[in-house]
Amino acid sequence: MEIRRVKRPVNTVITTNGTNSAKRYAVRERIGVKYIPGGNPQPIYGKIIGHIIDFKFVPKVSGGSEIQQDNEVYPDLLSWGGAAFLRTVSDDIVADLLEVYDPVKVYTIMAMASLRVLKPNISSNRFSTHYRQSYVSVYYPGASLSKNSISSLLSELGQFSNLTEKFYQKRIARVQKEHHIAIDGTLRQDTSNNNDLSHFSYKARTKGCEEVSVLYAYDIELGEPVCASVFPGNIPDCKAYGEFIRTHNLQRGIIVGDKGYPSSVISEHLGGNKELHYFNPLKRDSAYIAEYDMLKFENCFSVGDDYVLCKKIFIEAENKYLFSFSNVKLSVKEYVTFVSSASKHKNFDYEKFAQKRDVFGLIMFETDMDLSAESAYMVYKSRWKLEVVFGYYKADITENQTNVQTDFAVMGSEFINFISTLLTCRIVEKAQKAGLLKQVTYGSLIDELNMAWRQTKHTPCNVNEKIKFNDPYWIHTTKIALNEMVLLGLVEPDEILSPKSKSKRGRPPKKPIVETDSRIQEQEEKSAVEQAKRPRGRPPKPKDTETKPKLPRGRPRKIIDPQDVKPKRPRGRPKKEVPTVNEPKRPRGRPRKVN
Repeated sequence: MEIRRVKRPVNTVITTNGTNSAKRYAVRERIGVKYIPGGNPQPIYGKIIGHIIDFKFVPKVSGGSEIQQDNEVYPDLLSWGGAAFLRTVSDDIVADLLEVYDPVKVYTIMAMASLRVLKPNISSNRFSTHYRQSYVSVYYPGASLSKNSISSLLSELGQFSNLTEKFYQKRIARVQKEHHIAIDGTLRQDTSNNNDLSHFSYKARTKGCEEVSVLYAYDIELGEPVCASVFPGNIPDCKAYGEFIRTHNLQRGIIVGDKGYPSSVISEHLGGNKELHYFNPLKRDSAYIAEYDMLKFENCFSVGDDYVLCKKIFIEAENKYLFSFSNVKLSVKEYVTFVSSASKHKNFDYEKFAQKRDVFGLIMFETDMDLSAESAYMVYKSRWKLEVVFGYYKADITENQTNVQTDFAVMGSEFINFISTLLTCRIVEKAQKAGLLKQVTYGSLIDELNMAWRQTKHTPCNVNEKIKFNDPYWIHTTKIALNEMVLLGLVEPDEILSPKSKSKRGRPPKKPIVETDSRIQEQEEKSAVEQAKRPRGRPPKPKDTETKPKLPRGRPRKIIDPQDVKPKRPRGRPKKEVPTVNEPKRPRGRPRKVN
């Protein structure tokens, strides 16, 4: 009955195919009526125009291959905590994917992305096993996760990159004008001989292996990635950045680039767009330092625990602003590191020290915006959130390898990794707001949530329906995991276990005493009773009037009778008395045998 109440186009009917797949409830159009003589008119149904998914009508997407649907029966027990946590932050992602891809394909993409978050470094032949053991199979039913199905899906996602770009454009359209977009890349090992993306990068001389380059655009204010692209490992950063901006048609925001991205090239890539700005770091050997005397700082401020010296100038000829900052803590740290390293290796060079001494802790930026020094420094601080995202991307989602062969498979796999990274950023943000990451690490939190199992018959499929803390349908779930799910909003705490308000430290103050006639009378009666009582403690012993002589100290000596005194025994052991016997001595040696 709930499915039939969902809003859908008029003159349609909902049918079910009896499976647990994403297309279980199909919406068919009613195209006419057939009149039967002597009977009731019968409707004539036409083609399927959409499906009911997550209690919403989703129009059918034309084109694209269909993924085989498997009829699945849910086990009695499934891992619930981690899958439910991911489901709470993925509604808009699923909605955007449903406007681009087929529903079955969307569920397969979300299932793979969720499992890469819950089970880091999962291999292709283990997706199906973990899928059947987790509530991911309930939230995204009918996903085809066999090894061959995954390989086909990754290749198909890479082939139809226009659909991937359509999904990215939906996310880019939500970027607000005043938001900062940081663009940066990372390298992943790829030694395949079957694709053209695998090449030796500039850093490959230290690793000795071929790599691919992955670029991400990151919304600093939202704390999550916006879009991503894959490039060959040997392409320069400035060329990759320009192609990245053109491909995704970035039209607004503030692009925070890398040091290898010069402002002259950035201006060409921006194309004169007034709503798109750049904020680019400069190297410490930049010619601007000596030309504009950027080491003579003009002001100072503090941001949190950082104390910063700053200088800002405007270059009219180039129509841009220069900022120079000197972080006092960073300067002292680099100073100590340089001296300790030279002392350890016995290679102190004064010329090298004098050259670097003035630029210890120096941070320089160029931008086309007129920002205050404090705002510019906060943009720099926020940029490092992208490095944290890459840390989650490499350590907690995938290995530092692609593990696929063809170009299309690499592109498709990186699209799944983008969804996984987006989910990871959101659950990390939610866990930080709940204060959990101050108590446990991110990896420990995911492990503890994965150990929260439930009986499927008594667990609602809608994650917004709260579950009781003392629900009897938990399976070997620890109280630690339950308390974490309470803080995350997944479980509703009981009244007894709800957090109590903290009382103030120390003994509570006494209430003021109001003196009344009755109270004064009670105090007098009490004092009279206390006076009549025996005093506290043991009563003292009465002193004797007669004085007795004191006994001498120590044990008294024994009185010895002189008649009882015996002579002293001589020292040493007494000698034995040997009897004298006149016997012949035995001859020396062994006696001879008598034949």
